[in-house]
This record gives sequence, structure tokens and C-alpha cells, in this order.
Amino acid sequence: MKRTLLLLCLLVLYLTACKQKPAGREASAPVVAGINETTAILNRLIDQESRIGADSMSRQLIALEPHVKDTVSKAYYLYLKGNRYLRNKDADSADLCYRAMLDSTGIDTVRNLDVFLLQHSGLLRASMDTVIDDHTFERLRPLIKLAEKYKYPNLWRLYNLGAETYFRYGDSVMPEIYTRMAIAQYPRKNDLFQQSVFMEQLSRSYEKKKDHTTAFLYEDSAMYYARQLNDKRRLASVYSALGVLHINTGDTAVGHVYLDSSFALKRELNEITYNDWLNMGMEAIEKHTPAKAIPLLKEALAIAKKQKNQDMLNRAYGTIYEALWQMGDYKNAIRYMDSSSIAAMRAMYQQQYKQVAKMEAINNLKEEQLKTIALNKENENKAIQLRQQRWLIIILAALLLLAVGVGYLLVERRRLRNKKRNIELEQQLLRSQMEPHFIFNTLSVLQSFIRNNEPEKATKYLNQFARLLRINLENSRENLVALKEEVEALENYLSLQAMRFEGVFEYRVHAFEGYEEEEIYIPPMLLQPFVENAIQHGMRNLAYKGHIEVNIRLKGQALYCTIEDNGAGLQQHEKQVAKKSLSGIITQERLAILSRQTHQPATLVITDRQQQGQKGLKVEMVIPVRRRSV
Repeated sequence: MKRTLLLLCLLVLYLTACKQKPAGREASAPVVAGINETTAILNRLIDQESRIGADSMSRQLIALEPHVKDTVSKAYYLYLKGNRYLRNKDADSADLCYRAMLDSTGIDTVRNLDVFLLQHSGLLRASMDTVIDDHTFERLRPLIKLAEKYKYPNLWRLYNLGAETYFRYGDSVMPEIYTRMAIAQYPRKNDLFQQSVFMEQLSRSYEKKKDHTTAFLYEDSAMYYARQLNDKRRLASVYSALGVLHINTGDTAVGHVYLDSSFALKRELNEITYNDWLNMGMEAIEKHTPAKAIPLLKEALAIAKKQKNQDMLNRAYGTIYEALWQMGDYKNAIRYMDSSSIAAMRAMYQQQYKQVAKMEAINNLKEEQLKTIALNKENENKAIQLRQQRWLIIILAALLLLAVGVGYLLVERRRLRNKKRNIELEQQLLRSQMEPHFIFNTLSVLQSFIRNNEPEKATKYLNQFARLLRINLENSRENLVALKEEVEALENYLSLQAMRFEGVFEYRVHAFEGYEEEEIYIPPMLLQPFVENAIQHGMRNLAYKGHIEVNIRLKGQALYCTIEDNGAGLQQHEKQVAKKSLSGIITQERLAILSRQTHQPATLVITDRQQQGQKGLKVEMVIPVRRRSV
């Protein structure tokens, strides 16, 4: 039921499109008097060629022929004439037209850039009628580079040629790339006809990739632009493409509706081609109506005979054979099968003849090149001795420079080794300054407990301090310590201070999940001094309970550490900040050394949270990490 409704909808859309009048009539070329006007008209026809019917184009070329006098208009005229031959599958005649566009001698590729690129684009298309191989792309790429180098105004034509070449070659990636490049370079963005053509090309590219969903989306866009124009020629092309797309995705019934719509429009335009007749005949065979297929296929056969194209004859004869066989007319079917075989053999012979002619042309070219090489050989032999002498001097100079370079590298390597050792010694010295400072502060706390006659707190505090001291002593000979040990030491330190300032503050240490299993190493005691400052200066004389929070995150090859408190902040400790504590200076120096060692940024930023309407300080530290295997 759904399929029937869909078919009815498509039929209504088609009938509506057929009844509507086209937005504009095809403009026939006026009889012009000036050479420049003739050139301008021919140039416009090149871009509008796909929008004009074959008969209309022929009439316009006939009308313009008497006025084709200068070199450029002659080249444009021959290019359009060659395109007509190529559309009729007469690649040899097309090739002759393209070659006559410019003389082979004295070509100025800058002054005649437009004609030169059109000529070689046409020759490339004509050659693709025979074969597409590596030589085809060797000819294509220089054309595109030349157009890009001189900022050719119609660069989109070359990109479009690239898309066509790769599509016919069977590539599934490059056609889309070149089509998008052509769209970007096309100057008239409001040209709905060309935009519809571009969308159809993108649809074919995605169909080649087997991405039928995206192919349908782009074909729908092509349909949208075609309906905006109400252009029957464009609609016929889109209907045909949609029909093939539906058939390839298994929706044969809908595909046939679209193909029938396309055929009806082309018949109305009197532009039915060989492929159209052949496709309609094949559709009739698929629908098991061979009697209907025969007259359609004979129309295709008549075109093939007129063009004397053996490939087309082979396909037409072969398809008629299938229709007759389906009808049960085996006698005539065998006759058409024989004709198909003969046409196939002739097509193969023609192809081989073209290949032989191509090889002969290549061999002749090689012979000419060999003669030229032989003539230049004597002069080259004389120049060889001079070059050898020069090379000998260059090699000796290079060896001397190499020796100097190796010597410099050895000296530099020794200097860097000494510098690295100096950095390690400097870091050990800085740590030796840091650890007594920390121990002194801790012993001061223990002394206060003893002075206040608090033996239980002193004992508990001493045990906690002993664990912390053990960790520090174990790491005393190490430049780097495991992150889990540093976090444990920090938690022990905060626990000691919480015992000392009982009820004054609470704390929280949060490290990223799984940090205990990570083999991450950092310099010891980088975070502890700032936690100490938060307690000593931030938590003092608060009318509310203090809070200290430490967060450690791993991002790439660095730890992002944040220490926040809700204490007094910087405003009430300006004198202390001006002096800068020893721990802050030492930490800055240690981070600078670490940055030089790892060649990664190591930063320290202290922010007064009062500027953000909050309380306390925020310390942000980026610490490059090292990793060691277990």
C-alpha cells in the first residue's frame, strides 16, 4: 500500500512538472557583426553548453560560423564543435577539432591560457573515451597546477574535469574532493542550474562509496534546485539519476517511475539519447514486457548505426537478443546474438588499433627524443669534466664541514651532559633547603604540645610525624617520587596540622581516580609549602571554620593541581606577600628546573579569590610528570 501511494505521489509531481512552462526560453545567438561580440557569445556558450539542447547548439554554431575570424573565437568555436562530436561518441573527430584550436608552435601559455586549458581539457576528455590510466592523470595534474598558478578565472572547470576523470576511473574519494573545490571556485553562487549539477555530482560520488543515504540527500538537493528553475532538461537528468539510484538500492518500482518521467521529459524536449532508448528497453525487459522493449531498442540501434559505434552496436544487438529470447523468438534472437558478437569483435579490433596507433605515436616521439639526446650528448660530455671537478671540490668542502659539525656535536653533547648534571645538583640543593624548613615548622608544633603539657596529643602527633618523616627519608635520595607517596605525605601533613589547630579548619584531598596504580613521578614536596601557608596565614584568627581543598587532575603529560582555602586572602597579609616566603621562591625555582628538564611548561599561579567575590586564596600549579615502567 505504501509503495502504491509513493508511486502515485511521484506521478503527480511529474505531471505537475510537465505542465509547468519553463522559466525562460533558450536564447539563440544573434547574427553578430563584431569579432569581440562573437568571442563573447561563444565564451558564454561554453559555460551554458549543458543547458542547451543539441539542435539549438547546432543552429547557434551555424549562425556564428561566418563571424568566426580571430584566433580566440576560432578556438572557442572548434572547442564547442569538438564537444558536439564527443557527445556523439566520435572521439577521433573531436580530437581533430581540439588540436586545431592552437598552433603547436609558439604557444604562449600565459597570453593564451584560456584557450590552452580548454584545448588540453578537450584532448584529455577525448582520450578518456579510449582508456583512463596513469598517463591520463599525468596530463590532468599539470593543467590544474597551471590554472592555480595563474589564478585562472574559470578554475572550477579544471576541478570539474578532475572530478569527472576520477569518477570515470572508478575512484570513490577524489570525485567528491574535486567537486567541492569546483563549488568553492564557481563565481555565480545563485546559478541554480549549475548548483543542481554540482549536487548531482556529489550524489554520484556518494553512490560510488555505497553511501546511498547521503547520495539520496544530495539528489534531493539537485531536485530542489531543478524545480526552482522549472527546467525540464535539468529535471530529466535528476529523474534519471534518482531512477538509477532507486534501482541500485533494490527499489525497482520507484526507480522505473523516475526513469519513465525522465524519458517523457526528454521526448518532449526531443533530446532522447542512445542510452535513454537502451535504458527504457532494458526496463521493459525487467518488467517482462519484451514486445514493448523491441521498438525502443531498435531506436537505440538506429542511433548506434548512424554513429558507426561498435560498442553501442554490441550493446543494442545484445539487449534485443535478450528481449527476443524472452519472447521465445529464438531464431531471430540467435541472429541478433551473432550481430552482437560481430560488433564486439569489431569494437575490440578498433580498440586494439587505437592502442597500436598510440604506441606508434609514443615510439615516434621516443625516437625524436633519442635523436635530440644524441645531439646534446657531445656538449654534455664536455660539461661532465667540469661538473666532476666542481663536485670534487664540493665533496671535500662537505667532508670538512661534516668533520667540523661532528666535532661541534661532540662538544655540545658533553656540554649538555654537564648542564644536566648541574641541574640535578641544583635541584638537590634546593630540596636540602626545603626539607629543614619543613622539619623546623613541624618540630615547633611538637614543642608547643609538650610545653602545654598535652602528652597524648604529643604522642599521637609524634607518631604521625614519624610516618611522614619516614616517607621523606625514603625519598631523600630520589629526585622524583611516586605521586601516591606524595599524596600520602600531604595527607599526613594535613592530619598533623588538623591535630594542632583542632576545630579551626577541615580539609579534603582529592586525586584523580586510579592515581595509586599510575606509575607517575614528580619532584617531592611541591604542594606541601602552599598547604602550610594556607594554614599558617589563611586560617589564623578566622571567625568561621576554615576549609582547605586540594584537587589533583591528570591531563596529558602534566598534573593540574589546585589548592583552595576560604581564609583571609592576600589583602590582610600584604607585608608578608611583599617579602615572599622562602618556600614560594624555592618552589618557583624547582618548577623552572623541572620545565627545563622536561621541555614542558611548569607554571605556578596564585589568585586572591576576593577579586571574584569569594574568600581565601587559590593556588594553581601545572607539574610535568615522568613515567617509569614497573
